[in-house]
Amino acid sequence: MSAEWDRARSLEAFLDDLHRHRGIGQEHLPRYRALVESFLAGAQDLDERAVDRFVANCAAQGRSDKQCKAAATAAGAFVAFAHRGGLVPAEPILPPPPLLPPPPLVGPPDPAFSGPLAAPPLADLSPAASSSFGPALTIDPAALDDTPRRSEEPHALAPPPPNLNPPALPTQPAEADNLEGDLRRVISGEGIAFALAVSAPLLLGFMGGTFFLLSRVLHYAALAATFFAMLEHVAAGRPGLPGAMSENLAGNFFRGLAVIVVAVLPPLVTFMRLDGPLALALVIPMSLVGIALMPAAALACQANQSALAAFMPHLWFRIIDALRRDYAVIVAVFMALMIVQSVGAWMLMWILQMPVIASLLEAPFSCLCTFAMATSLGGVARRGLGGLG
Repeated sequence: MSAEWDRARSLEAFLDDLHRHRGIGQEHLPRYRALVESFLAGAQDLDERAVDRFVANCAAQGRSDKQCKAAATAAGAFVAFAHRGGLVPAEPILPPPPLLPPPPLVGPPDPAFSGPLAAPPLADLSPAASSSFGPALTIDPAALDDTPRRSEEPHALAPPPPNLNPPALPTQPAEADNLEGDLRRVISGEGIAFALAVSAPLLLGFMGGTFFLLSRVLHYAALAATFFAMLEHVAAGRPGLPGAMSENLAGNFFRGLAVIVVAVLPPLVTFMRLDGPLALALVIPMSLVGIALMPAAALACQANQSALAAFMPHLWFRIIDALRRDYAVIVAVFMALMIVQSVGAWMLMWILQMPVIASLLEAPFSCLCTFAMATSLGGVARRGLGGLG
């Protein structure tokens, strides 16, 4: 692979792209350089399988989950950079130019040179000197002209060297690296298939009794697992959506529950601690505060792989301070998607006038809105925090 593209210059181009176009600070670039160099040292191909092998090797060496996630983020970002055509081709090795023969000697040699390689003296071609050998020689002056004729060129020009530049790596269509591209990931056949799969446990609720509660628990566990899987996938810079949801359903269920508790806690405490018109006046502002804390709580949970991290305010403030304007944008996206989710459910109920069918259609629609929250939050984490490492 080193004969096809210049590894050193490609790595420099990748780091420059991270800093200029991805918003990665200079202080994070040495860490990215070390991880990508380690990844390239053992990578045969630039694809997701190579990234998975690299992460598995890091885990086998006893590195922590946080270090493995950082390795996955750096390697995945470089693979995505390569698929976008960012690799720098290697310099072609051209053949040496052909050696031309020395020009012929014209005229008598320099008398000052008397070495062993001195040319022999020219014969005396005067009539007196040639009388003893025969008739005098007649020399055409044009024969002494050493200018090559067009048809007598000593050497033809060497043919141009073949094109030694390697063909570019096959590129695959990548999403635009912005908020719109993050949201478009969900509007696909893959996203709809995920939404239907996550909504399938709700069918158990039609059996009534205990199955109704069980169906809701399984649905929200699958939804939380898919949310955090998509969040991690997009934050690592990988294209599309993840191939499967996380297997840790219980852990992701409690992480999702912790994020919801963070959102509900401000208005709930306000309503319980205050009475009268003041409590009612503050419920809506406190609800907006709770929604504004949801992205920070979700990022804290995923980065630390713990539901308890959602309740650590110092992690919220660190995330908000690092993202700043991007955090305000993602909060606005969360609020807009919640409004779309609520209005869509109400419209389905009002148009169909069939609660059962409306609930079956509302669940996948709500899942798509939740997936859009995950992909948009993952994109902001990738561009503003350098991933979840």
